[in-house]
Amino acid sequence: MSSASRVSLVTGAGGFVGANLVRRLVSQGERVHTIIRADKPSWRLADIADKIIWHKADLRDKDVIRAIAHAVQPEIIYHLATAGVYAGVHVSDSEMIENNILGFINLLDAVRDLEYQCFVNTGSSAEYGQKQAPMHESDICEPATMYGISKLAATHYAALVAQKESKSIITLRLFSPYGPYDDKSRLMSYAIARALRGESLALGDAQSVRDFVYIDDVVDAYIQCGKNGVKFGGEVLNIAGGREYSVGTVVENIVHKTKSSSACSWKNDNAKRAWESSHWQADISKAKKILNWEPKISLDRGLDETIAWFQKNPSFYEGI
Repeated sequence: MSSASRVSLVTGAGGFVGANLVRRLVSQGERVHTIIRADKPSWRLADIADKIIWHKADLRDKDVIRAIAHAVQPEIIYHLATAGVYAGVHVSDSEMIENNILGFINLLDAVRDLEYQCFVNTGSSAEYGQKQAPMHESDICEPATMYGISKLAATHYAALVAQKESKSIITLRLFSPYGPYDDKSRLMSYAIARALRGESLALGDAQSVRDFVYIDDVVDAYIQCGKNGVKFGGEVLNIAGGREYSVGTVVENIVHKTKSSSACSWKNDNAKRAWESSHWQADISKAKKILNWEPKISLDRGLDETIAWFQKNPSFYEGI
């Protein structure tokens, strides 16, 4: 079936990754249904709100979610809703459990008797915990945060349902996406917005490392899940750039590319953050093999693309 006539159901559409995915799906002509908790569509989707079918509901409400799923009859489900960190503040442990585990179980149960083509779950590199080598999906996961624990529980449950019920389910374990429409509290948004305005930057540890991946590459991975015709069996795939960069290097590049006069001050408090690993890099060989996916956009090009977008949309990032 062509994507132009396909029906998709997306949770977490108002978030950074979810909104970019929805924008791509809409541009491809798909009929996109979204489940949202807010009264109004996300600012990230305001300009295309009339091209999306909105369903106001909470994933914790099992009966309502089931009714929506059966009314929509989606061929692909993209699950991106998550409770974790908002504006730099962690939500409570109980809220993470209710949303990331119980809400996820409700969603999978709601579509259990539907003949969907693929269910794409969103995982996190936080599931791994501290590692000293590139992280591979076969590694033992030892998450050091409640967020990582809740996401890992969902990943395991997805695999269990896929295997027991012969459902096509896959988890994309995201590392550090960045790009247009990113959250205000995240490194790239903060550094780019303030650098463009020539304002000072107060940052954490310059030696902290991340495996950054441009948002278009991330969306490509989601789209590819519904394209390759493979019936997934609960696989987990790392979605990342496959290379480690220090935060200091990234910020230095941003300041250079924006020709900014911004001064940077660093707290260098990495030793106080028990969850922070000295290495944070993904092995992406499994995604290449199973999904026929690999990142196309280098960090250098991705920063150029992101900075250009921020220059065109400064009003989204006022007040940082």
